[in-house]
Amino acid sequence: MRQLLGVCAAAIALGASCGTSSAETFRLATGKTSVELLNVEVHRVTSDHTIDLVAVLSPKPVPKSSDDALVQLAEFCLRYKDEVVALSVPAPERKTMNMLVPLYQAGNQQNGFAFQLRGGKCSLEAPFPTALVAKARSAAKAALD
Repeated sequence: MRQLLGVCAAAIALGASCGTSSAETFRLATGKTSVELLNVEVHRVTSDHTIDLVAVLSPKPVPKSSDDALVQLAEFCLRYKDEVVALSVPAPERKTMNMLVPLYQAGNQQNGFAFQLRGGKCSLEAPFPTALVAKARSAAKAALD
């Protein structure tokens, strides 16, 4: 799929979204979960000339609570943002990245969180719950077995 995302960069440069035909699995320390990257969409915001990146994910297993889901989404953002951006957005446009929005898809429902990108990193500032910040940062630094 990494090659497919690279090939999709040309379509994305024209403002199209890029679907993937085979999912790539990313491991998370939180809940010993794996998530499949189902689709990547690049949205160009014309009002401020920025780019928002949406990553549609399928978790296995599904998080038991909304707090678990938020920590997993934050861990995904902190751990894999650079890789997903590098494979999805042409290099000259990466400096205009504004947001990474990982979404969990379960059936017909999607739940996620829009992480602001500050200094090239995923921000865990409000409205991300303050009580979950330390847990998310710890998970992103944890070794994957």
